Amino acid sequence: MFRTFISPSLLALLAVNPAFAETTYGDWTVDGDIGAYYQTEGAYSRGLATSDLDLRYDFGGFGVAISAISYALEGYASTSLYGGGTYTFGNGGRITVGAPRSAYDGYGASAVGRSDAGLALSSQLGGGIGILTQFSMNGNLDDYGIRYDSASDGVFSYSGSYHHVDDIGEDVLALGARYESGAFVVSGGFERVGLDNDVNQAAKLQASYSFGQFEVGAYLSQAKFLGSTFNYKEVSGLYHPTDRWALGLAYGEVNTGLSGARLTMGSVDYEIVDHVSATLGVTKFDYSPDVSYQMGVKFTF
Repeated sequence: MFRTFISPSLLALLAVNPAFAETTYGDWTVDGDIGAYYQTEGAYSRGLATSDLDLRYDFGGFGVAISAISYALEGYASTSLYGGGTYTFGNGGRITVGAPRSAYDGYGASAVGRSDAGLALSSQLGGGIGILTQFSMNGNLDDYGIRYDSASDGVFSYSGSYHHVDDIGEDVLALGARYESGAFVVSGGFERVGLDNDVNQAAKLQASYSFGQFEVGAYLSQAKFLGSTFNYKEVSGLYHPTDRWALGLAYGEVNTGLSGARLTMGSVDYEIVDHVSATLGVTKFDYSPDVSYQMGVKFTF
């Protein structure tokens, strides 16, 4: 049995892709979120703080980019940092050289949301984090590489990255893309570790469709690494009674090849003020007789 903390922000993760929600402060551009959550399940309870931020400073066509993803729970904390020098072309495309974040991370996310550090990062159940970021969260990596992000025309955008990781002596290739046509959005990514015959890779696909005050979505992900597999599939729905309220429902199935689990989650999200939201959620795993209750607050850039 495994326990999990679920952050039930369906509104943020189903409707908003962090790669496309940016806030500009002068020459600085920031996107991502910072959150604090609390969970109780039977006699078990804990708190969790998370952050997932991308910062960029531009001067002329040149700039500097820094990415940080971190979590803290019950006396344990971990932070992964990425960064590099950037150059923005006349068409809006941008190249980053140094140790940029994997292109896999910024595209596609499940509705269930970013969950407990161990489950979310290894399973891709939450924000769709890839293998390279998982390794980095579990220990500092000596990696370097290059990334390209296309300009977004409001319809199609994509990213690609290459890293070499000295610690494991492998190359990591990643791709991500997003297409939006009216009420329909599809986004996904692919990441492969190593170029030999071993299959060490991750893939994900998210799709959503909006009609009136409703939105429906689906998410699929699969990861294979060092002989282990993890599959997750999900369907979800979202209802916006007003601009600031969102009611969500999601059903997901997890399969590791050795075991599986099914979960159902309901959530209520309320935008207190611009960029600040509160969330309440109820989650039930089929393997546990207990119901998990979650609450939290999040600031989104």
